[in-house]
Amino acid sequence: MSTPSQPQDAPDVRVQVFSSATSLYTGEKVVYTVLVSNVGRGLATDVSATVTFSSAITVVTTSGDHGSRCTVAATVVCQLDSLARNERAKVRLSVRPRFAGMLTLTIAAVSRASDSSPADNSASSTLTVRPGHEGPPTIRASRALRRAITDRRAVVVRGSVASDEGGTVTVHAVDARRHATLSLLKGSRLGPVKGRRARSTISHTIRSAGTLALELRLDSRRLKHGRRYSLLIRVVDLEHQSAAISVPFTTGR
Repeated sequence: MSTPSQPQDAPDVRVQVFSSATSLYTGEKVVYTVLVSNVGRGLATDVSATVTFSSAITVVTTSGDHGSRCTVAATVVCQLDSLARNERAKVRLSVRPRFAGMLTLTIAAVSRASDSSPADNSASSTLTVRPGHEGPPTIRASRALRRAITDRRAVVVRGSVASDEGGTVTVHAVDARRHATLSLLKGSRLGPVKGRRARSTISHTIRSAGTLALELRLDSRRLKHGRRYSLLIRVVDLEHQSAAISVPFTTGR
């Protein structure tokens, strides 16, 4: 017995999904872009898309350019309203995996109108989640940061700061904040780091473990020579755990 053919003016909802990464660590963010298109001839009415994940995740943000906002519960459901012929809706999901392993996103879209080709109404994307760092981050400062070079105009401290995981690195000149200029040097092994300068405090976000090359330049005319000053270095990782160290240095006489 043959199946009845679909009318020539029936809609055809098609789903595609793309991810910003193929692998990442637990706690890191991945962004999925979902495209739901009507490639048929007819109007696709009351289109909705349902997103499921194979393991636990935390949804950071959802956004779309069609229909109402997505609702987040055990699954993510997005109401996309109607799609005319050759019209496309885009949904972006930003999530953080909670556990290591393989993470698969599956999305299925349906329309109230009869679909001429249901086979392309779903799509999936799989990526690898590696175990992240457990516990707070570890910070190491080079010995060079404890030595200051003094001339008539400036006191200069150069060195590096290493973190064993990704996050936000913040360096603050504690005792001389009004007279200090901090710089990230191009020698940093974290890229892309272009020469950046800030007054007394500078921050930089890194995706993984690495080293920041730093330079602290102070106005020597406004400092007391022979006095001990310090840099406060703090790292906040992707799971909001933090660690901090204080690095003292002494200006020359």
